[in-house]
Amino acid sequence: MPGFVRLQVDRDTAGWLVALQSFYPGWKATVNGRPATLARANVAFTALHVGPGANEVLLEYDPLSVKIGLAITTAAGLLVILLAALRSRSASLVAAGGQARAPGADHAVTAVALGGSIERHQRICTLADDWHHQHAPVS
Repeated sequence: MPGFVRLQVDRDTAGWLVALQSFYPGWKATVNGRPATLARANVAFTALHVGPGANEVLLEYDPLSVKIGLAITTAAGLLVILLAALRSRSASLVAAGGQARAPGADHAVTAVALGGSIERHQRICTLADDWHHQHAPVS
C-alpha cells in the first residue's frame, strides 16, 4: 500500500511548498486533484508549486520498483509452490514402491524410482520374463 501525505495549504500568493521528505523517485503529487510536478529543493527535499488561496496537496509514494518487486516475489512464490507440489507427487510415487503403470504394459514399471526410462525398464522386464519362462521347471 502506498504511503501518502495530505496537506491543506492556504496562501495569499502563489509560491512553493517544501516538504521535508527526501526527493526520491516514486513520489507523485496532486494539487486540488490535478497532477503537479515535483522539484528538488535544498539538495535533498521535495517541493511543488501551489497557487494562491486554499489548496489541497496530496503527496503519494507509489514507486514502480515496489510493483516490480511484488510481481517477482509473486512469481517466485508460485514457482516454489509448483515445485513443492511436483516434488510431493514424486515422493508419493517413490513411497508407494515407485511403481507406475506404463500404457499397454501388463507389469509394474519402477523406472521412476530407479531413475531410468520406462521403455528401458520394460525391455529389461520382458527379457527377465522370457528367461524365467525358458528356465522354469516343467511340472
